[in-house]
Amino acid sequence: MSKNIHWNPKLAEHDIMGNALKRLTEVGEAMAAEVKKSTPEGSETRPMYKTGPYKNKYWTARDAGALKRSIRTAKKRDSNDRSIRVICGTTKAYYGKIIEYGTNGNKYKGFFRKAINRSKKRANLILRGV
Repeated sequence: MSKNIHWNPKLAEHDIMGNALKRLTEVGEAMAAEVKKSTPEGSETRPMYKTGPYKNKYWTARDAGALKRSIRTAKKRDSNDRSIRVICGTTKAYYGKIIEYGTNGNKYKGFFRKAINRSKKRANLILRGV
């Protein structure tokens, strides 16, 4: 005689997605660690300008290591979005994009994408559960 099995797909999806998000978070943390290793660190620290036309503008300050400290992982606040992002920069460390892509006066350095590409093998291992 066969036995009826009551299977709840919503509970299974919750468990599966929970495990997947844990692995994605682990991948994000591994990638963020790799980016931190390759992020250039400035050598100059100084306070904001106190006088002149740019008085009290936060972007006039320099904080060596601010860009490196700003690297983090984040999950989008929308509960339906199932993605983890590696973020570089804050309002005070806004220059990550300038360093990554360069400008007319600054040479391209490409630290972020190179680090992400270096960590792809590790990411695949984590996602497979190896």
